[in-house]
Amino acid sequence: MQYRRIEYVIKKDGTVIETMLSGAGEGCLDTTKPMEEALGEVGDRTLLPTYYEQEDNLENQDVAFH
Repeated sequence: MQYRRIEYVIKKDGTVIETMLSGAGEGCLDTTKPMEEALGEVGDRTLLPTYYEQEDNLENQDVAFH
């Protein structure tokens, strides 16, 4: 089983910043999708360069919810 690390920061205005700390590519989106659906509409998505790397690399991805 492969573990994924995700960091959530909840700002004072209620915006949630989700950062994928491990993983790359479509696996990041697949991993975070259930939480994104539970939190609501994704207001902004920033795909970092690691998104375009192979799945076995461990890097970051940021997502903000509004």
